[in-house]
Amino acid sequence: MTDPAPKPSISDPGSEERALPRTQRSDPDQGYAFLLSMGRTGTQLISKLLAGNPDIAIYHEPYELDREIMQLRYSGFHTVADACMATRMDEMSQRSAGKSVHVESNSFLRFEVEWLQRELNARLVYMSRDPRTFLPSAYQRNVYTSADEQFTQVPHDGDPWVAEWGGFSRFEKICWFWNYANQFLFQALGPPVHIETATSSYAKFKEKILDPLALTLDQEIWEAKIAVKVNHSSRYHFRKRWRNRLGLEKSNLETIPPYAQWTDDMKAQLQRICGETMLTLGYEP
Repeated sequence: MTDPAPKPSISDPGSEERALPRTQRSDPDQGYAFLLSMGRTGTQLISKLLAGNPDIAIYHEPYELDREIMQLRYSGFHTVADACMATRMDEMSQRSAGKSVHVESNSFLRFEVEWLQRELNARLVYMSRDPRTFLPSAYQRNVYTSADEQFTQVPHDGDPWVAEWGGFSRFEKICWFWNYANQFLFQALGPPVHIETATSSYAKFKEKILDPLALTLDQEIWEAKIAVKVNHSSRYHFRKRWRNRLGLEKSNLETIPPYAQWTDDMKAQLQRICGETMLTLGYEP
């Protein structure tokens, strides 16, 4: 695979001169664990399952400025992103004080692997989702539309797809988005946990999620929680309600069918952009 490590598109002139900020954790004995992924990959479901353990503090994308921190990191403002992450974790540690482990299931922190390991010595698990189910799910949001509030990433200079970006369809852009995020996480953390496998049984959940993060969860609690379907985040519902009230909700948002109903062109575009990464991550054609 090509190297997907974030490359600064905007220089950070102070990065050579400023010392990296250190966190001031309220409980130095508290452990840290993070499940990292891209969006629409089951992060909320995982947090709902882990919430069955009363001894840990579990959060799903809890910090209001996480999206902005992600964009700072992706754009190359590393010193600013470091400082923001230190402030963030100081605040989050206050929230989780008294719990043995601070756990987050968070797609916005996917570019913070190095920081989380360096500053918190955190346990990390990388989760992925098959792009053939990810793309129809992502299409239900405003991803790469004029109303896009989240996915503002475009290829850096040097990205193998940057020359074609201007001619990409929305479908191809979302393919690139899946490909880039998963290439980055794979190179940072190695093979992923497939969300489809991790939630298929308690034994797999224990093997793929609990044990690597040194967490526990009773099987009876897991079985009760897995039976409750998670549809949308509370943030999504809040925004949808207010968009409807203000007359801003689009009723004609483009969608795509399940993979079995894709056209040959769609399947070929997915293979062209994501095929190599899919094989690397263990997704068979």
